[in-house]
Amino acid sequence: MGVFELIPYFGPVIAAVPACLLVLSAEPTKILWTLGVILGVQQLENNFLSPYLMGAHFDINPVTVIAVLWLFGGLFGFVGFIIAIPVYVIVKDLAEAVFNRLVKVG
Repeated sequence: MGVFELIPYFGPVIAAVPACLLVLSAEPTKILWTLGVILGVQQLENNFLSPYLMGAHFDINPVTVIAVLWLFGGLFGFVGFIIAIPVYVIVKDLAEAVFNRLVKVG
């Protein structure tokens, strides 16, 4: 599941299929528990952990991370989810550099 986690949004769904097939072959009565655990872990990771870690690493507010992902995903689809944070960080750093240059010169 960790390998597929690199694919935004669709990766966890793809990774859940083998886990569910394994549970169905061994203990079919526990499929709902398996789905519940997978869903719960993914919700925690996607809504809390990932935005917090990205925000802490790049000095971005977690709400901004979610908003940037939502905006880029809506505008550019799947590719937007992949490029959202790197593009935001580059634009943010360039804007800070320009602002600092203007403030020091002015």
